[in-house]
Amino acid sequence: LEAHFDLAWWVLIPPGVIALTIYFRLPAIPGLFFGVVAACLVAVVGQGVSPESLAQLLMNGFKSQTGQAGLDALLSKGGLMSMMWVISLIILAMALGGALQATGSLETLLQALLNVAGTRFRLVLVTLLAALGFNFASNAFIAYTLPGRMLLPAFHQRGLSGANLSRLLEDGATMSAPLIPWNSGGVYVAGTLGIPTILYAPFAFANWLAPLFDLLWAALNWFMPTCNEKQDKMMSDNALLRKQDAGT
Repeated sequence: LEAHFDLAWWVLIPPGVIALTIYFRLPAIPGLFFGVVAACLVAVVGQGVSPESLAQLLMNGFKSQTGQAGLDALLSKGGLMSMMWVISLIILAMALGGALQATGSLETLLQALLNVAGTRFRLVLVTLLAALGFNFASNAFIAYTLPGRMLLPAFHQRGLSGANLSRLLEDGATMSAPLIPWNSGGVYVAGTLGIPTILYAPFAFANWLAPLFDLLWAALNWFMPTCNEKQDKMMSDNALLRKQDAGT
């Protein structure tokens, strides 16, 4: 390391910047941005990297050539282009989900599911199926944003807190994403572990057991918090605003 890099004190500036953003509780994106800017400055000023080379490193990643296989494998990482598979998958999934939402297709499907969700258990089952279905059809971002917006009134109508819906979307959408090979969650986990999704999925116990526990809690009426007065008032105000917008 000393032969190939200048290991002065300033190499600690980027992680120090990240630590400060965490301490001051900055949002994730600005925090990461400041960390990247600090690392770029250290690379140019402290390591002698030219601006042209820095742009290449950001796009294509750094390739270590120390001659030590283990160290080179640790230091050689891809840049933006190495993440384009996941990024492009998210963009395409969001585009597909947006088109389906704009045409009313997703709302029609959800409404058909709500028509059979007459009981608490059925509502929980419908929520899990909706999140899982949208996860298979598009991506987790669609799977928990669209059902979350459309199903919340149904939970409040049955006197159930929105916390139930939040938990169900987490278990049905976020937790199932790594089990779907073409989902961004599955792509990321498979790429990180270096094995296909179908091989690790049977051992991801929390991912596929969580929805089953949700159904158990719904059947037994355990861990199903109810609405409070503040939530009821907020839902009533939101419903009134929607009616006013529709009238306008």
